[in-house]
Amino acid sequence: MRIIFTLALVTGLLNSVWADNKKPALAGVYVGVVEGDKARAILKADGTMIVHPSPDEPNRVMRGTWKVEGKIVTAKLAVDGEQGTAVFQRDGADLILRKIINPDGEVDELTAPHFAKKKALADKGPAGIYTGEFDGEGMQVELQPNGHTSVRSAEDPNEGEIFTGTWKVADTGVLISVETECGDGAKVFAQITDRGFKILKVDSPDGVETYEDGARLKRQKRGKKKQTDTQ
Repeated sequence: MRIIFTLALVTGLLNSVWADNKKPALAGVYVGVVEGDKARAILKADGTMIVHPSPDEPNRVMRGTWKVEGKIVTAKLAVDGEQGTAVFQRDGADLILRKIINPDGEVDELTAPHFAKKKALADKGPAGIYTGEFDGEGMQVELQPNGHTSVRSAEDPNEGEIFTGTWKVADTGVLISVETECGDGAKVFAQITDRGFKILKVDSPDGVETYEDGARLKRQKRGKKKQTDTQ
């Protein structure tokens, strides 16, 4: 069973810190919303770890270990009798989840979908032809200088347009508005990079999906009340 839905919980906040000279900045309780559930992870000062994936399943508990090597924190958790691994990078007081290794060996790199610029269609600005992968499908995105856009299959761009629409430069990057022949539409918010653009958010009839390079965990200032939950 894949463990991304349990380990992605590290987008939450640090509620308290156990006193330990070797690991003073990391041991504590981390909480966050994962697929609509408020999950909780406890990193103990002795290097062990406990995860409660959902308050709706109070009896479901995952146990494992964590360790630090330089700026890298590695957590290992038992998932349905098998072991998965999560790799974090320390960034000041924060932890950023960079990679998940599933029990079957499959690796999930936590990066936003990136489209590389293959051809410029104007002397300056974002207009151009980009290729990348989104939702498991290779796509070619053409941002035309006149503000129109089209999306085609990267494998066979000549077989026809999947989406058409418009694009414009926004405060935070590029806003791409597309729709299908059936009239289903979506707004794609993208950020220009030195190689192309990366998708940050998609607002469609199915809901709003956001994307980022890694999952950042911010540490909350320690309160007066100590955390005593060790279940």
